[in-house]
Amino acid sequence: MSGDGMANAERAQPVVTARAAGLVGCAECGHVFPVGAERCGVCGTRLVSRDMASLQKVWAWLFAGMVVYIPANVYPMLRTTTFGRTQESTIVGGVFDLIDHGSIGVALIVFVASVVIPVSKFIAIAYLALRVQRGQPGTASHFHLYEFVEFIGRWSMIDVF
Repeated sequence: MSGDGMANAERAQPVVTARAAGLVGCAECGHVFPVGAERCGVCGTRLVSRDMASLQKVWAWLFAGMVVYIPANVYPMLRTTTFGRTQESTIVGGVFDLIDHGSIGVALIVFVASVVIPVSKFIAIAYLALRVQRGQPGTASHFHLYEFVEFIGRWSMIDVF
């Protein structure tokens, strides 16, 4: 088979979920056990099968995050008083102020952490949720995208520090 034919043949195979196979995975260490097991035999973590409303919760949290992200970037987040003169600026306005004062490195950190990372996470989570909702099987690249979103999530508040 050609490369495209092999890819199409792989996509045509039915997807077997852990639940359908009578298995539950440990969220902590990743080992798999029969559905009746209550604790992971490796790390001792309590085993819980997937929440059936998890996709609905993903959409709710994504929507809530996008809703509160708008005022966080529209309303002033910084109020500076210098010699009796008060100036307010938004996050992006603060980035431009930092650039004007020659702090390009700090401005870049604030911009990436406050704008690029959150918007990237919104897009990636929406893409992954749409794939799950449509019943499209995930690939290794989708798992890597999920892991990337998990990894950058911890860095999205670095500007606060």
